[in-house]
Order: sequence, then C-alpha cells, then structure tokens
Amino acid sequence: MHLSIIEQIRLKNARLRANDETAPQNNNKSHMNPYTNDELTKLKDYAKILFTRDRLTMEQVSVKTGVHANTVSHWVAEGGWKKLQRNFVLTREEQQANMLDELIQLNASIREKPEGKQFADSKESVIRNKLVQNIKDLEGAASLSQTVDVCKALMYFINAVDHEKAVEMSKWMDQYIKSFL
Repeated sequence: MHLSIIEQIRLKNARLRANDETAPQNNNKSHMNPYTNDELTKLKDYAKILFTRDRLTMEQVSVKTGVHANTVSHWVAEGGWKKLQRNFVLTREEQQANMLDELIQLNASIREKPEGKQFADSKESVIRNKLVQNIKDLEGAASLSQTVDVCKALMYFINAVDHEKAVEMSKWMDQYIKSFL
C-alpha cells in the first residue's frame, strides 16, 4: 500500500499520540520533536497550503496535519500567512459581478425617478461611466487574480495526483505570482 508523505506523517503522529496516552505521565519530561526536518518541512508546506489557499482556520489546520495548534500559530505568525491569505484577491469575475450589481442598482434608481426626469444627473452619469469603463477594463485584460485562479486550479489538479509535486510547484507558482507584484 502506497501512502503519501502526509499520510505517513499522520500515521506516525497517531502512533505517537497513542504512545503518549499509554505512557506514564512525567511532568519533567521534555518534549522532543518526533519529526525529521524533512517531515516537518513537508508538514509546514502542507499547513501553509491549507491555511492560505483553502482558508482553513489554525485549529482546522492543526487537526488536519496533526501538528499542535501552538506550532501552527507560530508558523502562521512567522511566515506572515495571514497576509498571504488576504492576498488571494477577488477573482475578475467576482469583481465584474460586483460592478454589474452596482450598475444595475444605479440604473434602477434612475428609472424610479418621476416620469420625464428619468435621466442620470451629473454625479450619476460620472459613476455610470466609471463603472462601465472599469467593467470593460476587466473584460479586456488578464489580471493578477486570473493568474492566481489558474495557479490554484492547477495546484488542485497536481495535488490530487501527486502531493509532493504540488508542494514543489507551489514554491514556483508563489515566485511566479510575486513577479507580478
């Protein structure tokens, strides 16, 4: 049976927890890290993906990876993961939908004016022109959010086939996305 690295680490984690539960309690015992550096790096990379891309909470990441919540919290703070999580901006389609909603509301408010005065005033006209121009701009150019969306979709695909390759590719994709900033 072939287990991924993450599955192997989870199994190791479960065994360690089982041993901790059956071992006599010794308050003076110092806790040694049960993971190799390679395992810890892979767990940290996996946790980063879960937190930034999948938007899991620190507690959910802790449960999913088997790493203590304090360790996950340390990784989040140390690596600036909250900022990375916020950088997954609205997709182009979401931005367009928001602007279209605004335009629909603006046009509806103009139509609600009394008969014979159903025209945009100067403010409404400026707002409508800006909305229309922004919508056209989004339709015409590939944006950073589109690039992020494509990278995310590719990462989902690669991760389903080979998690280790996905972790490796995520580093390259991060660099690629950062090159646009």
